[in-house]
Amino acid sequence: GRCIQRLTFNFHEKKNPIIGESELIPLIALPNKSYKIKIPFLGSLINQINELSQYKNDYKEVIACSLRAIFDICVFELRMAKNHIGLINNLKDEKDLIECVAIVVNYVNNNNILINKIKHNIACDFSSLKNKLLEQSFKDVVKKAHLGAHKSKKYITDEEIKDIADKAAYFSVITNELLYIV
Repeated sequence: GRCIQRLTFNFHEKKNPIIGESELIPLIALPNKSYKIKIPFLGSLINQINELSQYKNDYKEVIACSLRAIFDICVFELRMAKNHIGLINNLKDEKDLIECVAIVVNYVNNNNILINKIKHNIACDFSSLKNKLLEQSFKDVVKKAHLGAHKSKKYITDEEIKDIADKAAYFSVITNELLYIV
């Protein structure tokens, strides 16, 4: 028999919104170039912190508590690494996180070959990277990260959170470079 079917065609012009440059800048980021972290769990943690940071004031307490974990994961991965035995293995106690971070930063900052490799991978100039990797500034930031982990945002300011995040970004990169690139 005969088959009759009614079809209706609707044509719509596809429109996309016009979007200006985003004011939303990830909290944990590098100034010049995007960078992929290969360290297990760390990349996901950084992505989640950055996603939460887009909600302005809603998740500052969670972010303040999470930033120290970046340093913890990096130090743990360096301790487990076969290629950097001895760099921080003699420091076993959790209280030594500040000292471990300082040792790693100092190790990289005093090794011009490493600085040259890292600077190329993050599109940064030599002296700027060396100036970013100052041992005392990392010690101060990790102390504040401890405060954030234990007391959330109660005793640290928004600017201190940004400073911790900045140092966490660089520490993640140098750890990733030590483990997978160099």
